[in-house]
Amino acid sequence: MYRAYIFNGFLHIKGNYVIPALIRVPINFFIIISIGSVVAITSQLILLVPFIHRKGYRHNFVLDIKNEYIKNIVYIALLVTIGVSVNQVNVLVDRTLASSVAIGGISALNYANKLNGFVQGLFVISVATAMYPMIFKMTAENNIKELKETILEDINSISLLAIPVTIGAMFFAEPIVKLLFGRGAI
Repeated sequence: MYRAYIFNGFLHIKGNYVIPALIRVPINFFIIISIGSVVAITSQLILLVPFIHRKGYRHNFVLDIKNEYIKNIVYIALLVTIGVSVNQVNVLVDRTLASSVAIGGISALNYANKLNGFVQGLFVISVATAMYPMIFKMTAENNIKELKETILEDINSISLLAIPVTIGAMFFAEPIVKLLFGRGAI
């Protein structure tokens, strides 16, 4: 499964966005007909392999634990693990507090997280996903000037999308929640 994400990034760098968007189709199809996740993930890989080969990707199995890049990956993975762990502790604390505040507190917290994830996924992640390949390419080419300009443009784009949505969500919080989660209750 993770190979699909790596190959998606490779195709993004090479300017191909269609195939990475389409790889979710086979996995969802096979899961729906209940053949199983292994077949579904394999189907994603089968779809990606011809396209990554056409773009010049060739894989060599080499593991050098003294390599500085491997050390950096391990260091970054450790930091990500710590960050995710802290986030999970935060979720645990939030749920503990929500369960003691009121009846249905955990449900309200879950619904709020779904709304937050919707806004973040719709605006922030979509822009960031499209921009990451360019940012990484500029970093690899050590093109710092264009990198700074691109990051500034990305932050402005995300802000232009997210700030109005956030303000709108603040003003219309109650009607939005009633519409999405009220199930017709007044």
